[in-house]
Amino acid sequence: MTINEALDYIHAVDWRRSSLGLRRIDELLAQMGHPERTMKFVHVTGTNGKGSTCAILASVLRAAGYRTGLYTSPYIFRFNERMQIDGAPISDAELCAVTEEVRPLADGMADHPTEFEMVTAIAFSWFASRKCDIVVCEVGMGGELDATNVIPAPEAAVLCNIGLDHTAYLGDTVEKIAATKSGIIKAGCDAVLYPCAPSVREVVADRCRRCGAPLYRSQDKFDAGCGWPSFDDEIPGAVRREPDADGRRTEILCAKCGAHLGHVFTDEGFTAKNTRHCVNSLSLDFVPAAIPTMPVAEPAAASAEKPENTSSAEPPKSVQTERAIFAGGCFWGVEYMLGKVDGVKSIRSGYIGGHTENPTYEQVCSHKTGHAEAVEVEFDPSKVSYETLARLFFEIHDPTQLDGQGPDLGDQYRSEIFYTTPEQKEVAERLIRILKEKGYSVVTDVTPASRFWPAEQYHQNYYNRKGTQPYCHRYTKRF
Repeated sequence: MTINEALDYIHAVDWRRSSLGLRRIDELLAQMGHPERTMKFVHVTGTNGKGSTCAILASVLRAAGYRTGLYTSPYIFRFNERMQIDGAPISDAELCAVTEEVRPLADGMADHPTEFEMVTAIAFSWFASRKCDIVVCEVGMGGELDATNVIPAPEAAVLCNIGLDHTAYLGDTVEKIAATKSGIIKAGCDAVLYPCAPSVREVVADRCRRCGAPLYRSQDKFDAGCGWPSFDDEIPGAVRREPDADGRRTEILCAKCGAHLGHVFTDEGFTAKNTRHCVNSLSLDFVPAAIPTMPVAEPAAASAEKPENTSSAEPPKSVQTERAIFAGGCFWGVEYMLGKVDGVKSIRSGYIGGHTENPTYEQVCSHKTGHAEAVEVEFDPSKVSYETLARLFFEIHDPTQLDGQGPDLGDQYRSEIFYTTPEQKEVAERLIRILKEKGYSVVTDVTPASRFWPAEQYHQNYYNRKGTQPYCHRYTKRF
């Protein structure tokens, strides 16, 4: 595909027959492994000033040392300007490559994505593959139903000057348009609003009040017979108390956003705490406190060999650890998943299997070093066996995909086990045989470990630091 062919394909889509909404872009990104969920964003909307605001923000973030993506529209000289990393537009070759990946997915959808939706998907895929720390993202039109609003809660939602624009789609008053544009504000993000009319400010403020902050725990809920949710305690620091305007009651408000919650009463004798938070049910969403962790089980044979705990009086023994090295796509995801296993003492991302000494991330991405992105795991074999780790490795990535994982393509994303002992080699080869007998066309290589080169510090413990989830790695039971 040439650059002209890529652009002809992108521009050929007739968006006028499509309806507003996020369904198509979400379906397309789901097929790509949701790359947008791996990054942090600053989301910018408004009627005027979006482009210059985005450019300034991207410049500030670059100067602060962040690998910064910038997604804007339209362009001035070349289409490639719409998506940039650290001030450099996407190259023709990269644009063609990502378009070739997206095209069959888009063409296979019953409701074909619009031009803007495809460009957005292309941009998000490119930003994720280049591991941007943050992306400054300008909406196309409006906010709430704009394709860019498929992103998770941004670090900040920025609303520039709001006036009358696209009234056929967004509304015929500035208040209606403000309501649509403020749809980019999500729970947990900061909101920045340019100076505006009081009526517009109130619309945006109302949206901000829906902040999603945790307020109460289910164990503190009780039935007071009043018809409203009642709690005898709040999460520390979550609720603020103020005298009510009626001069008699005490109002309770969200400490984070100031939204009205209800009233608090004392000395009624309902519970031992003698306190009742009477909360407006419209102020609450009931969500689970935690997500169950994925199963990680020892093989039956290994479990049977574990010695029983005989005496707590025995002197402590020095821990003898072992080392394992796995490559299965982007090292961020493999590190995140394997690092959760009990018995893993430490884990770090790095490069292995090539010929370049002390390689950089940019060199590895050039496909000229021969290195794979991998993780080095130090583990306690008395708590977790190598076989358990190897089994999990095969269940958190796709061992049948050659030179890639999901949308991450290239030899640096290959599936490979680098063994450090003959026993590890035997385990890896045996597990591959089991998977092949189950019908999996495994492409994983088993190779003697060479020198492991630790990756740059910004790659270490990535998802835990960023507070996001892997997009190419998820648990799939295969054994």
